Amino acid sequence: TDAWFVGFSPSLCAGVWVGHDKQIPIGERQSGAVAALPVWRDFFYKVIKEKQRIAEENGEEFVIDEEFEVPPNLSFVEIDSKTGLLASPVCLFTIREVFLPGSEPDRFCTHEDHMMILDYYSVRK
Repeated sequence: TDAWFVGFSPSLCAGVWVGHDKQIPIGERQSGAVAALPVWRDFFYKVIKEKQRIAEENGEEFVIDEEFEVPPNLSFVEIDSKTGLLASPVCLFTIREVFLPGSEPDRFCTHEDHMMILDYYSVRK
């Protein structure tokens, strides 16, 4: 009966709720990404266009270059996306993940770790 989408940038956060006050279905398969995201996208687009208009009125160049400030106390570590362990040469799919110092994985991924992960399609009967 409800669909939500919340999105943000470094300078703006907005949430969209789509639904009824009473428990009335809003439609089949109406998730936040289907029902609320388009409203959020249109809103953010209008905000960007308005910022661009104001910049041009003031003779300024409009550039979208906002970046989130990364706190200095975070640890960025390359890990194996399947096991969550520290990445090693045997890892095929790695990601860079953020940890609080001291909460990082403490050992490297091995071939045996990957053997422990059963592929769903390999074990189906």
